[in-house]
Amino acid sequence: MKDYIKKRLNERSTWAAIGVAVTAGAALSTPYSWIVIGAGVIGVLIPSPDKSEGEG
Repeated sequence: MKDYIKKRLNERSTWAAIGVAVTAGAALSTPYSWIVIGAGVIGVLIPSPDKSEGEG
């Protein structure tokens, strides 16, 4: 998991998504802004489940 997060943090798309989460959170009032930022960062760093054949 540690290696996955290191690799993920080296990708530009990760930082772009974190930037979007921070920007979206900045537009909201206090408790909601932190929730949006936290959810965005967690959502970016959590590994996607592998898709089995035939899906998506």
